[in-house]
Amino acid sequence: MRRFHKKTRVGCQQCKSRRVKCDERKPTCSGCQRQDLKCSFEFLTPSVPRTRHEASGSWPTRDICLRANPLPSSNAKTLELLHHYNQRTSTTLGRAGKMDLWLIIIPRIALSHEFLMHGLLAVSALHLSTVQPARKEELVTFASRSESLALPTFRELIKRKDPEDISAVFAFAGFVIPYMLAVSGILEISTMGIPCLEKPHWFMMARGLIDLLRENWSALEQGPFASVLISTSLPIEKSWNPDDAHLAEIQTKWGKESSANEVVDKGLDECINTMDQLRRVCCLQYAPYQNLTIMSSVYFWPGMVSSEYMKLVYERRPEALVVLAMYCVLLKQADWVWFLRGVGVKMLVAIEEELDTDWKPWIQWALEQPCR
Repeated sequence: MRRFHKKTRVGCQQCKSRRVKCDERKPTCSGCQRQDLKCSFEFLTPSVPRTRHEASGSWPTRDICLRANPLPSSNAKTLELLHHYNQRTSTTLGRAGKMDLWLIIIPRIALSHEFLMHGLLAVSALHLSTVQPARKEELVTFASRSESLALPTFRELIKRKDPEDISAVFAFAGFVIPYMLAVSGILEISTMGIPCLEKPHWFMMARGLIDLLRENWSALEQGPFASVLISTSLPIEKSWNPDDAHLAEIQTKWGKESSANEVVDKGLDECINTMDQLRRVCCLQYAPYQNLTIMSSVYFWPGMVSSEYMKLVYERRPEALVVLAMYCVLLKQADWVWFLRGVGVKMLVAIEEELDTDWKPWIQWALEQPCR
């Protein structure tokens, strides 16, 4: 993962786009609260459907099972899920040569941070439900209860910004995206389409995770995450990506159109810049120094894009949706990951439905790419 420029205060994406000072309160900063905007920090603390009926509709604002008794520390199911995490789930979250983080370090942190243990068990339960579908209802219920027990403490710690807790907070935030995507797929919740302002979306959670990383980089690199926060000044060659020609062709066409316009089209220029960012991220998984895994690339790009670009996505501007469609190719390449399975395909279908006939040829290549 490439190193971010260090700043004392980073702020959420919305405050940065309005060029106002952000107080970085969690889960929603004061500026976004006053302006009634969706704060990028908010998406680190999702709510969970209370019932199967609610899962098909809008997301509720309250958590489920907050009055439930804490999970026993040594009952059979907890031991089963810890074993499953150790043997199977952890291998789906990390990469060869870096497995100690997921297999040893994070579980060790969880021993002294109960909320993180709840988050770990929740993800393990959801993963096990895909391996043993006959137990789906039992395991999903357990995962929802465990996640709900973790969220109050997580929210409190993310407000405190205590360096001693930041590794646990960041580890839990890293579990939130797999959790939400897995729940979305298992309960068929409609959160895999195009991001919108009306309800939480995993894409926004990725942005919140990257914001958390930016804000706490110095503290994180002093702890157990130092081994994966690799800083490098090595050059980037977009040609490393064997599919780069398709993205470059679109960017070049738009560049010529922008140059020919008598009036500056800021929206088009923003899409050109965002496509360039996507090309840089896509090539990194092929870098000789293997700086990013495919899953890191999937998380990284949403955190790079500007608020201006996201506004264009909310407005359903065709060029912005075309860029998003090219990102879906990256998601398809990660389709083998259990919690990303089908995400790229479903988002592409949603994009195709939004585009007019004249724009559909622009995403034909993305639609034709196979899942891997």
